[in-house]
Amino acid sequence: YLVDPRQGLACASAMADKLAAADPKNAATYRANLAAFRLELGRAVIGWNERMKPFAGKPVVTYHRSWTYLTSWLG
Repeated sequence: YLVDPRQGLACASAMADKLAAADPKNAATYRANLAAFRLELGRAVIGWNERMKPFAGKPVVTYHRSWTYLTSWLG
């Protein structure tokens, strides 16, 4: 899983590109699904940002370097 939705969108875009190249007959479906994912993720990010606002700038202790992606996104 990815803890930064910006990276999730980048991964989904790359996957859609690769799938479309490997399966041109269904490329439109991959592109449509990516567009739907982009909209759904965009709406979710708005909600996540709102819910996390009270915690912006607060210190965080993590156990793994991957969590820096989350703290980078949320501030």
